[in-house]
Amino acid sequence: MSSRCRPTLEMLEGRDVPSVTGDFNHDGKADLARFVNGVWLVRLSTGSGFGAERAWSTFGTKTDWTSQITGDFNHDRRTDVANYNTGNGTWWVSLSTGSRFLTQKWATFSTRSGWTTQIAGDFNGDGRTDIANYFPSNASWWVSASNGTSFVTRLWTKLGTNKGWGHQVVGDFNGDGAMDIANFYAPNAQWWVSLSTGSSFVTGLWADLSGTGWGTQVVGDFNGDGLADIANFFGPNAQWWVSRSTGKGFLTGLWADFSPNSGWTTGVAGDFNGDGVADVATFYAPAAQWWVSLSTGSGFVTQRWSTFGTKSGWGDQHAADFDGDGLTDIVNNYQPAGSLWVGISLANQFATDRWA
Repeated sequence: MSSRCRPTLEMLEGRDVPSVTGDFNHDGKADLARFVNGVWLVRLSTGSGFGAERAWSTFGTKTDWTSQITGDFNHDRRTDVANYNTGNGTWWVSLSTGSRFLTQKWATFSTRSGWTTQIAGDFNGDGRTDIANYFPSNASWWVSASNGTSFVTRLWTKLGTNKGWGHQVVGDFNGDGAMDIANFYAPNAQWWVSLSTGSSFVTGLWADLSGTGWGTQVVGDFNGDGLADIANFFGPNAQWWVSRSTGKGFLTGLWADFSPNSGWTTGVAGDFNGDGVADVATFYAPAAQWWVSLSTGSGFVTQRWSTFGTKSGWGDQHAADFDGDGLTDIVNNYQPAGSLWVGISLANQFATDRWA
């Protein structure tokens, strides 16, 4: 696989292709990357704008690529990307040099298709990012553990039932330095957590939420105790309910009520005011507004932080620190113009400007 190419007009016009964020050159500022027609295109942040979109890696084939996952797979502090190919059941990792990607095959699966959720985390606590692959046919998690140059894939657990598993998220829920997985069982609105032992998962019931209508679910340390928690958005009432980890289970309570009840779309977690505790930002699409819910440690205080000049056309939205000041910001893709607008956090509002 070649590491360089000249982007074509067709690539550059892929305005609706979702981006991923990461610090690809290890300068302390989050960047953007898109995978378009078998090419990784990267925009580096200058702290006040994005540079030109440049090709960092060209793949030999354009088709059958599904999951695109970011992480530091070789522990050099630069963000890398991994791509899964359903055609031949392979993981290809593109390691960042700071100015381009070096792409190699890292794993081949005996079963090519049928894998659904594929998520990144350091599941064995060695400092390198691994990938957990969920196979719904027998409700099993297989972890591809990185050794820095390839993946070693093994079965880590089987869940008790094959159907009904919805959202699956990563976090260190017991504070031991290894990432775990929380599995949402939609029929009973339950969280089942698979705690890592470093070589396998031990799964148990951690919370009963009850009811239907749970939508966005994001991970963060919302009370500052060093354990990952989960914020759950209950769509019918436009509420954030936080499931706080005790290390052995979740304690769930209502943290925020929004009005009106409908129209809320993107929800993201981040530390928007720099107090070391995670908050959530929620996008109100009918008015194109970002509302930030700052954590007090036991609840959210919600305020409007920005209003956009146009209400429609906003697509891909991510939270990351784009200017390197330690506060979480927001990037918004305005699809009609193919432009990127970044809301820089001032700790009490977003200062929004066009970055590309």
